[in-house]
Amino acid sequence: MRKVLALTAVLMASCSRRMPGAHLPAERRAVVEAARHKLQAGTARIDVTPPPGPSTFGHGPDAHVADGYWTRLYCRAFVLERVPGEPLAIVPCDLAAISGLLHRSVAEKVGLALGKDVLPASRIMLSATHTHAGPAHYFESPAYGGNLSTRAPGFDQKMLDFLADRIGEGVARAYRNRVEASARWVHGCLGHLTRNRSPIPFSSNESPPLLQGCPAATGASEGTDPALDVLEIEEGQTEAARVSHPLGWLVFFAMHPTVLPSANRLFGGDAFGCASRWLESELRRIRAGGGRCADGSCDPGSDSPLAGLINTNEGDISPIWSVGDRDEAISIGWQLAKHAFDEGTSSSEAFSAEVAVDSRYVERHLPGAELEDHVRRLAAQASLGAASGHGGSDHPTSLDALISTGPEIDLANRSDPKAPLLGSLQPIMLGKEPTSFPVQVPFALARLAETFVSFAPAEMTYAAGASVNARILQIVRPHVPKARAIVGGLSNAYMQYVATAREYGMQHYEGGSTLYGPNSADYFAEQFEALAKSFYAQETAGIDQAAAFDYQLAPERKRFPRPRGSSVEHGHQIGLCRIRQDAPAAICFWWLDAAPGDVPLTGPLPWIQLVRSDGSPVRSCGIGAGLGSGSSCDPGASIDDRGMDFETRIRHRNGEGWVWSTVFFPTQVEWSALQSVPRLHLRAGTGARGISSDPFSVPRFEDLPVCPNDTVRACLTGGEWEVLPADR
Repeated sequence: MRKVLALTAVLMASCSRRMPGAHLPAERRAVVEAARHKLQAGTARIDVTPPPGPSTFGHGPDAHVADGYWTRLYCRAFVLERVPGEPLAIVPCDLAAISGLLHRSVAEKVGLALGKDVLPASRIMLSATHTHAGPAHYFESPAYGGNLSTRAPGFDQKMLDFLADRIGEGVARAYRNRVEASARWVHGCLGHLTRNRSPIPFSSNESPPLLQGCPAATGASEGTDPALDVLEIEEGQTEAARVSHPLGWLVFFAMHPTVLPSANRLFGGDAFGCASRWLESELRRIRAGGGRCADGSCDPGSDSPLAGLINTNEGDISPIWSVGDRDEAISIGWQLAKHAFDEGTSSSEAFSAEVAVDSRYVERHLPGAELEDHVRRLAAQASLGAASGHGGSDHPTSLDALISTGPEIDLANRSDPKAPLLGSLQPIMLGKEPTSFPVQVPFALARLAETFVSFAPAEMTYAAGASVNARILQIVRPHVPKARAIVGGLSNAYMQYVATAREYGMQHYEGGSTLYGPNSADYFAEQFEALAKSFYAQETAGIDQAAAFDYQLAPERKRFPRPRGSSVEHGHQIGLCRIRQDAPAAICFWWLDAAPGDVPLTGPLPWIQLVRSDGSPVRSCGIGAGLGSGSSCDPGASIDDRGMDFETRIRHRNGEGWVWSTVFFPTQVEWSALQSVPRLHLRAGTGARGISSDPFSVPRFEDLPVCPNDTVRACLTGGEWEVLPADR
């Protein structure tokens, strides 16, 4: 391990500066107010799907090396601006968590692209959806890259650079894409989709959490947050109440999106990734109806319309699932998207081009930090409790059996009842330095119209997040009577969980995973309360400053595939099958291609696509059907790997080539479209060329062979592939 100092270059785009707004001297406030223009907004879709080979992150020692991908991983950048020169970027990503090093690196890339003062780190809100099918290896602390992080641990600078380069370029593109826009909030409730996975610690809290406009009649089970908040952004400046030209929606909801099990070996967005695709499909239909698709802007690889999901106080809230497979992830994502779409399109609230856009940002050094009463402190060093080794009740870990007989509560320690995970072995497994876990993290509070979003660097339990919301509302409601408060969790850094003091004392999973002791939730509430006060105070020492900080790296390993320079002249084999007797039909394809490091998966165009014999794409008419517009086709979308229908893997090496496979799971609507004798088209192909299969016909469902033991190899039949020119 090594200890390094944050580079000055990283700080070029995140230097200290004073933000305009109400905390400026009084004589300047009028100047700032006069400078306000109407809302401008820009969006960008950013493909951050790594090649097969890195590990997934989020299931601890049970996280596997990924051998392929199910859905592509996207970041969706939204840049909003009301005051000239003061944009705010909100970037939800299909990642398990955000490292502080990634946040700073993205700010550096944006600074190099736009100029260091345009979008500093303090104005970039980088958030993770918390899919556990996202990659590892880009965290700045040994604990998140060490022996308990995945089955193939390590830090890889190439992974960090890959993510930072792509996200930074995308944020800069969203800034350049700004157009005149309008926005509105739609605040709804969704109560039947989630449960509290730690009900006993939750019930130990003294008072029920704050509910903002969601009555008990929503059907929410006890201990869940039913709030479903959607910020809708329209292209053009309008006061209409109808969604007609959507640029994008930001959807805030409290739910672990982890339907897929720890045994999963495919990158993907899980339930939130599915919800985003369902919503975007419907928003494309609306945009097409408004005449905004002629320029190709409705293609699924384009920069709009987007649907970005941000997790709120989801620490102890899980989806209600029973099987935990891809079909259930799709179903839960559909239910979330359906409810958000219905709420979002039925609102009678008018859009406005004069919504407030502002933010405050502060960084804090956590070890031993003092609370406002000058008596309580955070722990002097971060540590995991024994209960953290069990995993959540929805996804227990393999460590559970090893530590189930050990104590979880240290009865002899009155100030901190946490019994350390693995006892004296924890420093050996996770590192004994203070920087084994993150020590300096950012807190940010954004005002978007009348809603205040607390971008927190952790997973807050429902009750802990509600306490933050209550403290903020107490400060802002005298100034903004209709104010609402939302937690934007897993943002800008990652320090695992934050449970209330009473939940911490119970030392269940969330309490055992709260790194800095029983006062953590109160400390978070104080930090966000101080940020809320800074909107209305003239003296704001330390606000909007990003400073250098110490950190360590896990042992460096080459986890991101490097180019091998391999080349293959052709690929072959195509088969049709049903994988299980009770499963829908599946079509299986195998081909020979270059190594993972030589095959570019990312980009706006599909890599795997079904086309007709004449080369025209097979249109996607199944995805999105049922959200709002029935069975009409998704404008601009074809059946390709940017959706949810393909599972693509790397199999093994074959000489200079590598054997790849993909299994296509068509919907019932898509199945009928396949009677037109399609071909499978691989745009990335070998080197710079693409390859395409022979045309194939699809037999009746009942005539398809059934593959035993969930394998497709036995069902393959021979076929030929055509090598295509580079421009295909």
